[in-house]
Amino acid sequence: MGRSRSATPRGDALGLVALGLPGSLAAAVAAAAADLRAEGIGEVRLSLPPGVEAPAVMRIGEVNAWEWMWADSLALAPPATVGWLEDSDGEIADLLAHSPRAHARPADEGVRGWAGVRHDGLLVAAGALCSAPSGTPHLRGIVTHPERRGAGLGAAVTAYLTAAGLRDGPVVTLGMYSDNDVARRLYHRLGYTSSHRWVSSRATL
Repeated sequence: MGRSRSATPRGDALGLVALGLPGSLAAAVAAAAADLRAEGIGEVRLSLPPGVEAPAVMRIGEVNAWEWMWADSLALAPPATVGWLEDSDGEIADLLAHSPRAHARPADEGVRGWAGVRHDGLLVAAGALCSAPSGTPHLRGIVTHPERRGAGLGAAVTAYLTAAGLRDGPVVTLGMYSDNDVARRLYHRLGYTSSHRWVSSRATL
């Protein structure tokens, strides 16, 4: 593939994603930037493969490296301790406060449902099954309470949400920060495959 680019909404920002041969991506991003500027758009959330530079845009703010993963089967059955959460927005928000990089909130558009694990009545792990812009089931916001990490709760929630997503479609996707080696091992153990690596930040056109 010589070049590929797409612009998709991401929350309240427009996401510009480029994929293809490194030598052709700078021109592809420049063309996309020109189109967006013509529409009156001056800032996007830019995602490029590692090492690719795009002179037509200028990165601003925090830069994050992350990975895109997918699974079409589940290697481990989800445990019975996980279930869907109803009327738990406040509890979910409190739990997510322990993970500021979690990209999901109870009121977010595209969230199909939240699942979680309780211990002595306290919500100790949770995650969201969402819909990507394409409609593909996508996992977001998987978080475990700091005092309960290392007990396999994140894997349990991920397995439950993956099984639910695979009932609705042939593949489930998720994204993770590249510096989270523990999460990478967990996802691979569950049957996920690393597909693409990205470097993302806000950028002016």
